[in-house]
Amino acid sequence: MSDVQRLLAVRKALKDRKPEFLRQEYGKFKKIKGKWTRPKGHHSKMRERRKGNMSLVNAGWRSPIAVRGVHRNGLIRVMIATPQEVSMVDPKTQGIIISAAVGARKRIAILAAAQQAGISVLNIRDSAAYQKRIEERRAALKAKRIAVTKAKEARKAPKEEKKESIETLTEEEKKKAEKAEKDKILTQKE
Repeated sequence: MSDVQRLLAVRKALKDRKPEFLRQEYGKFKKIKGKWTRPKGHHSKMRERRKGNMSLVNAGWRSPIAVRGVHRNGLIRVMIATPQEVSMVDPKTQGIIISAAVGARKRIAILAAAQQAGISVLNIRDSAAYQKRIEERRAALKAKRIAVTKAKEARKAPKEEKKESIETLTEEEKKKAEKAEKDKILTQKE
């Protein structure tokens, strides 16, 4: 077992034993959030480290220096935002994390570049399934956009057809249609 693997095992054992450090009286009041804050009260039992109170943050719970910021598989995390940055990553010691600010099209390009270079993507479990899901979503959005534009065109088309149909009608039918249009206009004004 290499030194990094041993230290990762030590880190995992430490984190399994580590208590959850919560703010004093976190469970009593809704307004107090769980984020750690050191107890400062004069009569605070937690500050005095009395039995039965929550644990205080202190030295000894941190990870070994050599594996701080290292992913659980032993690779150093590198944040990526463009496909060009993938070429700067060492596939043996580093793994990439795709930034949350990256859109779907650029994400697919980054995944393709990483797969070609043999670099593991740490924040996506199955990159092939993820790519497929994104492409399906994009295709569905494209189909939806096309359907919306067709619907808009369909709404415009009946008006043009009505005008054409009036020209092909007999004189009596034309008079009735014109009267109906005038009635519409009169009712709109009122």
